[in-house]
Amino acid sequence: MFIKPPQKPDTVYLSGTRGVSADHDGKTIVNQLIDFKLLEADEALAKRMLCQIGTPIYYIIRLRIVDSIPYAVEYTYYNKEIVPYMGHEIVEGSIFDYLKNDLKLSFGFADKYISAAKLNVYDSQLLQLNEGDPSIVIEDNVHLSNGVLFNSSKIIYNYQLANFYMVAQ
Repeated sequence: MFIKPPQKPDTVYLSGTRGVSADHDGKTIVNQLIDFKLLEADEALAKRMLCQIGTPIYYIIRLRIVDSIPYAVEYTYYNKEIVPYMGHEIVEGSIFDYLKNDLKLSFGFADKYISAAKLNVYDSQLLQLNEGDPSIVIEDNVHLSNGVLFNSSKIIYNYQLANFYMVAQ
């Protein structure tokens, strides 16, 4: 199967699940950890993560910085039953590299929902933009090749930097 790569550098590839590091090859990526905790899924989180109430879920907030510029704020959940260990050293690096290379998880597909929104005070401060500035928001649910959901994220991008790419069929 031929996969056509993006022609424009520093572009988020929407047709797959590559991660910020792969989408910005050769750039310096810093993942600033804002919050990291283990939760038990309540009814709403269990519905979002397609798991049982009480399932342990990692919750992570990271500021993604590309070449010293705040690029995106990431709010993400990982099912601990599928990702048994997640530590600071992993969260501050490339989580997707860890999942693919160390845990050998086989990614299947991601459902991506793209929208625009105005930045709230908190996200605008992290992205060093103004409250009310536009942002591009991608919510994704990433499934293993067997269809099991293991990751659900909401990523708020700096509108001045983010470019997106996908191949339409």
